[in-house]
Amino acid sequence: MPEILLNVKNLRTVFLTSNSRITAVDGIDITIGKGEIVGLLGESGCGKTAVALSLMKLITPDEGAISADSMQFKGRELLLCSEEEMCRIRGKEMAIIFQEPMAYLNPAFTVGEQIAEAILVHSPMKKKEAWEKAVDLLKLVQIPGAVNCAAAFPHQLSGGMQQRVLIAMALACSPELLIADEPTTALDVTVQARIMELFRRLQQERGMSVLLITHDLALVAGIASQVYVMFAGMIMEKANTREILSEPLHPYTRELLLSLCYLEKQEQRPENLKSVKNISGIQPGCRFHRRCSGAMTICSKTVPPLVDFGRRSVRCWLYGKGVG
Repeated sequence: MPEILLNVKNLRTVFLTSNSRITAVDGIDITIGKGEIVGLLGESGCGKTAVALSLMKLITPDEGAISADSMQFKGRELLLCSEEEMCRIRGKEMAIIFQEPMAYLNPAFTVGEQIAEAILVHSPMKKKEAWEKAVDLLKLVQIPGAVNCAAAFPHQLSGGMQQRVLIAMALACSPELLIADEPTTALDVTVQARIMELFRRLQQERGMSVLLITHDLALVAGIASQVYVMFAGMIMEKANTREILSEPLHPYTRELLLSLCYLEKQEQRPENLKSVKNISGIQPGCRFHRRCSGAMTICSKTVPPLVDFGRRSVRCWLYGKGVG
């Protein structure tokens, strides 16, 4: 077991709207070792991005609230860190890649200026040195014509190139933990493979840890050592990647595997594999019971605990005490 870099216990994230409170993350635990690549897997709307924003403490009091029993990074309790302290940590020690580049790239500044700014904030480099490093980072993420790209504005780049710019920006200060939120959404399959290979190389060369957040099981399978499967704000299953692929325990994890099979065969998915319209509301029982073909009476009444089976865990009454 590698040295623990991030250790989160009972993380809860609540968003505030004009007339309600939405629990996006409901008591999850996540552990990431130094130099480890961990996958957080689940469909759109399950709370994955809320986890990323919570770990970086990017949710303001006006937007919602973050709570946890503990949220330690390198043994330091992030919940006790001031905003000033978090600003020193963000980008330098922990960095995030967002999935919507045009929402996070400033249209008024060139790509090179924006990457260089991240470097200047956290290092004593001069502007010229920071610019040169920005160009090198663009080369690292395999952008052709990196010098010209650095001088371009975001709107002059394709969606895939914008995404790679965000990746370069996140890598600018060699963070120890990279949170990658759907980092290859706008990229074609070939470039996806190259970016995943880049993450793997950085893990090996720099000892960088990665939390890979995605709905793409195939993406996780090729790079992550551990996988957390998330649904409606809760962790449903945790195991090493090989076990998840060869012997998934939770019915939802099995659905994800079936979805991948149907996608590869270009067949229509069965009705029970289709997403429900709203999973954000609190409901009694297991969050997945309305979509589960094997649901029992207890499933609609009581939330199952996360049961440990050696080094893996599953939240399902099929594996609860007294259920055969």
